[in-house]
Amino acid sequence: FSHEAAVELARRHPPADVLFVRHVLEHVPDPADFLRGLRVMLAPGGVALIEVPDATNVVVDMLGHELWDEHLGYYTERTLRLMLVRCGFDVLELSTEPHRGGRNLLCWVRAAENESRIDYAAGKERDLAACRCFGPAWAEFRARLRGRAAAWPKPVVAMGASHPQLNFVWYAGIEDSIHKMVDDDEEKVGKFLQLAEPAGIVSTSGLLAGDAPGTLLLTAFGCDSWTERVVRAMEDKGVLVVDPYALMRR
Repeated sequence: FSHEAAVELARRHPPADVLFVRHVLEHVPDPADFLRGLRVMLAPGGVALIEVPDATNVVVDMLGHELWDEHLGYYTERTLRLMLVRCGFDVLELSTEPHRGGRNLLCWVRAAENESRIDYAAGKERDLAACRCFGPAWAEFRARLRGRAAAWPKPVVAMGASHPQLNFVWYAGIEDSIHKMVDDDEEKVGKFLQLAEPAGIVSTSGLLAGDAPGTLLLTAFGCDSWTERVVRAMEDKGVLVVDPYALMRR
């Protein structure tokens, strides 16, 4: 989708009163061209909802598992607003909402009738400083976690077998410490994930019915009720329960 594609679509289809653009913009190689295309597709007075991950949540709160290899761009409240205004939109409302242990930016916009004035410099140094600090801080956390992982009772089971969990395991440098991952997706159970050694995926019922692991790693980010249920069962069996991000906060 691009401005050129939008012009062609507008010849064949009526404009939209509402456009929902959820978790798309961070995947787009040319976001300015993409947004100009959205503007073409909106009817007069029409609105669009833009939703993206909150980059401030990633770099300030150190949620490294939210860095996805398929995300080509990340936005703070400031940079999202700048991008939208530069591409001819009025920002009607911009809010931050929790999502699975992280946060998303939700922004309602409409096509601007006049060029908006915005302070491009405000908040720039704050965003840059947060990005500069992330790398060294994550490296320190990685070193501390790897040091602890060497002493974890084996086998080590991580909760969840999806993209965020793989991100965390690899970025934290503990891919050689994980023996199994637990996930209730029927398409995943019985398969293996490519870590330092192939890690088998088991269901919650399979985990609870089998031999107790030595360590349970709390990586089911944002899935609190599931985590609490599994933790209660594992603690009753004397399993070491590790919240990796708690180590960062100490």
